[in-house]
Amino acid sequence: MKQLFTIIIIIGTFANKIQAQDIINTLGANGSFLVNKNDGTNYLKIDSFGRFNLGGGPGSSYINGGRDLNLVKEGSSSGITLTAISNGANSRARIDFAKANGTIGSLSTLVDNDEVSYLSFYGHDGSGYNLGAYLGVSVDGNVTPGNIPMQFDFFTNDISSRLTIKEDGKVGISTNTPTSTMEVSGSLSLSNFVTIANSYTMGDSDYTLIGVNTGTLTVNLPEVTSAINGRIYVIKRRSDTIDISPFTGQSIDGLTTFTLDEANEFVVIQAIYQDAPLQVATWVAIGGKY
Repeated sequence: MKQLFTIIIIIGTFANKIQAQDIINTLGANGSFLVNKNDGTNYLKIDSFGRFNLGGGPGSSYINGGRDLNLVKEGSSSGITLTAISNGANSRARIDFAKANGTIGSLSTLVDNDEVSYLSFYGHDGSGYNLGAYLGVSVDGNVTPGNIPMQFDFFTNDISSRLTIKEDGKVGISTNTPTSTMEVSGSLSLSNFVTIANSYTMGDSDYTLIGVNTGTLTVNLPEVTSAINGRIYVIKRRSDTIDISPFTGQSIDGLTTFTLDEANEFVVIQAIYQDAPLQVATWVAIGGKY
């Protein structure tokens, strides 16, 4: 009798849990499979097209507009969390996007310019949701076995790419066909602009420096190392004399002090660092009037 009594208790507890929700199977030609709370609020829906809606939410939500997987949260943030816990260096939390031509039963190779995937961002304008920005990935070149060349395009509207990263690493701003490592179709601003009236040490956020006082000013340069290889500074003299001083033991074109001593002289210098075949750590004048 003790065993029978225990079974009854378990079945009764299970029944209470089932009654806390309403499962409705109306999946037919036009029906849906629904899981509701006992107050009728829908929390899970699979419609006749196989689209999966989790979380309910307002009926006017963009999410109800036809995406295959829809997550809706009303009253707070909505999100997806992927967590990977492992000591393996290559273990990660990941989202994969895959694209093939053909059909499920007969896959075929992608070709140049095929669109692969999008991450889209919508906002509500009072009457409905509209696309504001998206990240697009497309095939960028000929597909060969084991090699799928792709490029990234960042859009802030649905017209043209604002930023493109090509398969070969070339970057285009306001152009999706860069032919140089960096190509900008538009104006360019470089910061930081600094004016000095005494001594100053150039830092990693500086670009242009102009001396504005009378007398001799000293501009100190950072040590040339692999960390700043290629860095460029522009230094201009107004009515003062500027002594540009490299780090101890280094130089600018062989000079331990590079002086601008006439009005409106300027120099463009670049850090050059190389380990092999020759050990080089120096500044080089690559332009200017001096």
